[in-house]
Amino acid sequence: MIIPKYSTMTLTDVWDEASKFLADYKDSPFYNAAGCTVLDDNVTLTYYLLFNKYGNTPIANMDVTQFKFRVFGTIMQYGPTWEQKLKIQEKLRSLGLDDSSEIYKGSKAVYNHAFNPETTPKTGDLDEINYINDQNTSNYKKSKLEGLAIFADSLRDDVTSSYIDKFRKMFRQVVFLLPHAIYVTEEEDESWKMILF
Repeated sequence: MIIPKYSTMTLTDVWDEASKFLADYKDSPFYNAAGCTVLDDNVTLTYYLLFNKYGNTPIANMDVTQFKFRVFGTIMQYGPTWEQKLKIQEKLRSLGLDDSSEIYKGSKAVYNHAFNPETTPKTGDLDEINYINDQNTSNYKKSKLEGLAIFADSLRDDVTSSYIDKFRKMFRQVVFLLPHAIYVTEEEDESWKMILF
């Protein structure tokens, strides 16, 4: 039986287990470099997401070490932001839809006014005065439709897909099999012929 071969290794040829992927990442110069930290669980999740999308796709590099560094460099570059976006989405998804939900709350404005304050403010002063005569507040509340529309717009389902798309250039876009050489003999002249399939 002839097994199809590509000119380069596939992702699963490079790492056949998530634990090996994580170990290689931790041994690389990209691990926690320049304060760019990604939790080990999210590095492992990155492997499974890459496996899901590119598992049997040949890598673009002939040099496996360069391929690994490109993957780990991408994790360092985009992983921390992806991790924070996941946390934001988790927080947003935990908000309820009932009438007392945060999604219907609007902004609050407080206006203070001071007549004849005890100190004379300077023109370049940005600090607040510790003395006021009166205060006005404005509290805004969103309608249900407005609150739900803003909430729906805030929920994103492409946070992870945009992160995994950053790895696309590391895999072959056009995949083809290498031809297999099969040698046969002609009975008449006993010469060898090579046939490519």
